[in-house]
Amino acid sequence: MNVQSTRAERAEERKVQLIQLAMTLFAEEGWAGTSMRKLAQRARVSQGLIYHYFSSKEELLLQVADHYSLAPVLGSIVQAQEGKQVRQGLLAICRELYAHLCERRDIYWILFRETNNHPDLCARLEGTRCEFIEHLKAYLQTGIEAGELKSHDTQVLAECLLRVLFLASLDSDPPEPLIEVFLDAILGGLLR
Repeated sequence: MNVQSTRAERAEERKVQLIQLAMTLFAEEGWAGTSMRKLAQRARVSQGLIYHYFSSKEELLLQVADHYSLAPVLGSIVQAQEGKQVRQGLLAICRELYAHLCERRDIYWILFRETNNHPDLCARLEGTRCEFIEHLKAYLQTGIEAGELKSHDTQVLAECLLRVLFLASLDSDPPEPLIEVFLDAILGGLLR
């Protein structure tokens, strides 16, 4: 391994550490209450080093959103269910997504809260949402083509599932059978 790649790896590790620390500060102080100076102090680095990695606090927020993005997770969750019966596959998709959302509830809540004041963040999160909807629509379409589901608007069902799971993940103590009962209620009108 050459010196350049080692230096680049260390720089990337430092950047990730700063992103993770920024998320902690956003959770403790809110985005507005977190300054680049405070981040530098907490990280025990110079403020100049912070600006080396992030040109502004807004860019830092976008980097936090990218680091904790659901995008890589969403596609793999859906793809892992290919070939399974639709009900079993959807149940697994919903459970995995719900577990992931709950695991990172504080992070997603902070990002969601900041979308009102940061159009670039809103656009980035909307892109992730649209990507997941497309994966889920394709999965549902496969179920229609296989004859397991009646023809329906896959966009609407995908949107409903994502919204219910997101809202349920914000509740600190949701009822245990929520996902299965909700899914069965929807599929009861779609299954053949």
